[in-house]
Amino acid sequence: MKNILKTSFLLLIISVAFISCQKKKEIQVDNTWRLIKVAVDTNVTWYEAWKFDNGDITILKKDNTDNDIDTIGNGKYTVVAKLSKSIITMREMHGVTKPYNGDWKILKLNDDVMIILNQDNGWYYREFIKK
Repeated sequence: MKNILKTSFLLLIISVAFISCQKKKEIQVDNTWRLIKVAVDTNVTWYEAWKFDNGDITILKKDNTDNDIDTIGNGKYTVVAKLSKSIITMREMHGVTKPYNGDWKILKLNDDVMIILNQDNGWYYREFIKK
């Protein structure tokens, strides 16, 4: 009986840890991130921002001619945190020219930096700083 209680308690602790990790990743992603240009992918501009807001994503871009900020895409996202990796899944993306739908592996995520990679439809690498 004691072994069953110990095992149940251990499973409860592990479950709470996973839920806590999941929630922390969701909270960290749920921000506005400014895309930075990197040598690996020079197709991006310095003035692009991705706004993650409670399951909705909006991609904004500053127009170089009049400095207006325009929405260039939007859709839905979810965050799944696993032991070995965390994934942002984007779906129902509209307006963007590149295939942003799919799974984006989180390579780095902290309070200031987010780096993600999508290999579903090619190779799309994005580095962000918190705006």
